[in-house]
Amino acid sequence: MRLRRFLLLLLLLAGLAPAALAARQDYCKLGTGTVALLVDRTTQYDQQDIDILIAGLDRFVGELKPGDRLVVQTITDDYAASARKFEECVPGCPEGGGLTDWIMATCKPTIAKAENRDFKRRLAMVLIGMLKERQAYPRSEILRTIDNVAETWKPRGLNRMIVFSDLLEHSDVLTYTALSEGPPAKNLRIITDQRLLAPLSQVQVDMFGFGRGHDPGRKALPRPVENRVRDFWTAYLKASGASSIRIGLWYGGQGE
Repeated sequence: MRLRRFLLLLLLLAGLAPAALAARQDYCKLGTGTVALLVDRTTQYDQQDIDILIAGLDRFVGELKPGDRLVVQTITDDYAASARKFEECVPGCPEGGGLTDWIMATCKPTIAKAENRDFKRRLAMVLIGMLKERQAYPRSEILRTIDNVAETWKPRGLNRMIVFSDLLEHSDVLTYTALSEGPPAKNLRIITDQRLLAPLSQVQVDMFGFGRGHDPGRKALPRPVENRVRDFWTAYLKASGASSIRIGLWYGGQGE
């Protein structure tokens, strides 16, 4: 047994590894969770929106761990029309281990680093394409899209959800008028009564892009409206079981 192990080590050192070790690494096997990124397509992006999105993505992608499954889906005027634009696991090798562990490992850091660059390039191409393809919808169905995405990915280890949106819901579930003028507690009761609380237990939620209106100039929301909308989403996420909540214009509060 020791002789076989020794011979295998010599073969690996000589670059004559078995074909199985030369096969493409399945990074998904290294991960334990899923990260969902929802991008709102119901608003015409301007340059400030683009700057906010790019800055946020640059930061949050750096927080991803090897093996994390990243899923990118759209928010439109119909939750059933939400399109999955990207689904890949983050390339990278686990840290730690001695020389023998490194030799025996199927995950090669040099290869993983190159594949991580390709991963980021593919993700950037998807997001740039979405930014260039300007869309606008008369309605915005954020609530049911969040619920649907959470229902889909919770069984596969959903532990983070990032939402890029102005959070101005306008649907048959909750109109913009009700959201912006009605009491947050009343709106939450409406959502609860319709069983639309999302399964977000133990999920970290970041919402950014919030604070600007739908008018052509995209001015800042009046403070009373901003407070009511923020209070509703905070209450909704708490009632849905989110483990942590951050809501703002910039991702993680950066730039605010």
